[in-house]
Amino acid sequence: ATSVQVLAEGKGSKVKEGDTPLIKYVGKFIDGKVFGESKEEESISLDDTIAGFSKGIVGMHEGEKRKLYIHPELGYGDSGFLPPSSLLEFEIEVVKANVQNEEVEALTKTPSIDKDSAEIADHSPEKTEKSTAAPMKIVLYNPQIPQNTGNIIRTCSVTGAELILVKPLGFELSDRKLKRAGLDYWDEVKISVVDSLEEILEENDDFCFFSSKATQWHTDRTYSKNSILIFGSETSGLPIEVMRKYQEKLIKIPMLAKQRCLNLSNAVSIGIYEAWRQVGFKELIQQPV
Repeated sequence: ATSVQVLAEGKGSKVKEGDTPLIKYVGKFIDGKVFGESKEEESISLDDTIAGFSKGIVGMHEGEKRKLYIHPELGYGDSGFLPPSSLLEFEIEVVKANVQNEEVEALTKTPSIDKDSAEIADHSPEKTEKSTAAPMKIVLYNPQIPQNTGNIIRTCSVTGAELILVKPLGFELSDRKLKRAGLDYWDEVKISVVDSLEEILEENDDFCFFSSKATQWHTDRTYSKNSILIFGSETSGLPIEVMRKYQEKLIKIPMLAKQRCLNLSNAVSIGIYEAWRQVGFKELIQQPV
């Protein structure tokens, strides 16, 4: 359940379901340790955030401050980032009840999307002078955390890899946190959004899935300049039916036996750099080492 404590009344417009409010917040464990905060105003989509968080914000007025107490079972605990036994405390201030789409775009300056191909327009590596790397592809199946995808955009930029996002996504491409993590590297990367994995697997047989359930090490696989590296969702991994069908395509990154998983953006970096090493990265780098 979610409990609410009003710290300061607000007199502005009210946040409604489906709105994209502009907020400031601090997230703490019940012992007072901070695990997340926005030091500047941040727009969020109530449709994409955790249930208890959304429920607590709906009905708030501009200028209002609240404390929300949320059990992580309502959204955080199943992601593995916070222990399910914790009680979370959020102190929230609503700056604006609803940021319209054009205002979000002005804040984030996210590149436009080609409606026919669902591809971010005019940002492919071949249109930039910096990127001469091999056209490997990084595929994220059902990514949930915009900061991870933003970091991966940066990794794709410095390795020349294309990035493919498989729906459903846990965020909007206009998400401010996604843009912030990706910085100005958007201009260096070809990014596309597809409806299913099948669309990708049909074009090239040189693909592999990264999974902790695999038996083959990622260093034992042979990569090519056209390899497709596929990674599962942060919260649920890869679909079971995919892992069953492509068991021989599963590979894993070494970890200590008692540990569960790596951060997604870290796993992508490890994977793409091993592939890049095998295909001869020195020949792909334009600038001298």
